[in-house]
Amino acid sequence: MSRYRKGAEAEWELKRHLEANGLLVVRAAGSHGLFDLVAIGPKEVLLIQVKRGKRGERPPKDFEERARRLKGQKRVRVVWAHKGDFGWVMRDV
Repeated sequence: MSRYRKGAEAEWELKRHLEANGLLVVRAAGSHGLFDLVAIGPKEVLLIQVKRGKRGERPPKDFEERARRLKGQKRVRVVWAHKGDFGWVMRDV
């Protein structure tokens, strides 16, 4: 299975997980932008970069720098998500 396919499957899996928890989620398919998913809840908007496996535990510095501009926006959270050994791990950037 290709890396693209594995990444897309991870995005769909997290999308289903977030929707099951009451969020409206849009997948930015084919995007080479900062975020793979945009999740909208009643109190906030999550901008999410999805990674698979242990390599995804920490975002690279350039991602943090580019995402920092958005952190000051009201009700917006920038999130780095990866699938760990015990399920999805979501960290604020």
